Amino acid sequence: MPSLTDIFEGQASRKELMMRDRHGRLINYMRISVTDKCNLRCRYCMPEGASDISSAAHCSFDSVNDISGGQMLTFDEILRIAQASVKAGISRIRLTGGEPLIRRDIVSLIENIKEIDGIERIALTTNGIFLKEQLKELTRAGLDSVSISLDTIERDKYKAMTGIDGLPSVLSAIDETKKYEDLEVKINSVIIRGFNDSEICDLALLAEVRDISVRFIELMPIGPGKEYEGMSREDVKQRLESFLCKKLMWSRESCGASGCGPAEYYRVCGFAGKIGFISPMSHNFCKDCNRIRLTADGRLRLCLQYEDGIDLKPALRRGAGRDELTEIIKREVLKKPEGHTFAEEAACQNSASDRSPDGRSGSKKIMSQIGG
Repeated sequence: MPSLTDIFEGQASRKELMMRDRHGRLINYMRISVTDKCNLRCRYCMPEGASDISSAAHCSFDSVNDISGGQMLTFDEILRIAQASVKAGISRIRLTGGEPLIRRDIVSLIENIKEIDGIERIALTTNGIFLKEQLKELTRAGLDSVSISLDTIERDKYKAMTGIDGLPSVLSAIDETKKYEDLEVKINSVIIRGFNDSEICDLALLAEVRDISVRFIELMPIGPGKEYEGMSREDVKQRLESFLCKKLMWSRESCGASGCGPAEYYRVCGFAGKIGFISPMSHNFCKDCNRIRLTADGRLRLCLQYEDGIDLKPALRRGAGRDELTEIIKREVLKKPEGHTFAEEAACQNSASDRSPDGRSGSKKIMSQIGG
């Protein structure tokens, strides 16, 4: 049993590791894109003819390892940045893509990151196509949480949106997760008017008999996503309440199993799981933003909207040590903007501009390149 001295010293040590931006926000969460390649072609994520960006379409999960061109981060470089980030104050890491499960070394990467002293939680966002066959190894490596992207449960629609007939694989993976009681499971659904808005209730019902969270995420105007019309949280919530004939009971949770992110969760009487909403457009949560992003090519991004950020590859490839990388990250975090202007941009029909309404350089990347 630890002594009081050990406890107080531990608390002091953790306090020293806290990283804040110039607006006073605690930054403790990092999303790391381990590849910009994906085996799907979701219309709101990738433009047509994106093979030069994501040439891993229809690949098997072990067919992508070293990313060509030398522009993408290696296993060792990702791990070095993770170690430096944890020393700076990051305690939670989520691996994204592209599709992270197409990396051969993803299990080893999770295992190594989880072993970093100071990491509290490691999560993964995936389209679920290759999840079932890797679940056992992923959980054994220390994976705490998995978010599965699923916008439709109609097979023809799924194929039309993604380019492949993969829905059975995803649904099978969701059912397979029930074998792993310690694994937190979330379903991420982006609702698009005229495409899947008729499936809101069917998607929500995935949480009726499963202890999972179905989260409805507002479409963000990034890349091809600008061409589609999303639905606000209020519209989705109203549709659900009308269908369920009952009010959703708000149950926002503190930092814990469900994470410290922007999602607001609701309980439904009789449901094993929860309904969640992530609403960056209608309910801007920038004042509580706690995250930074690392792109697959090594750029540290401070906000999903802006191109601002530093390329960490030069420092990595000249042999910068952990302490130097930590200081670079902490200095860069001080430049984190106060918030995004996606809603204002949409309102003034400025989406075609390379600059946002506040004059900053807007992102020219597509979602698979940023890491979502």
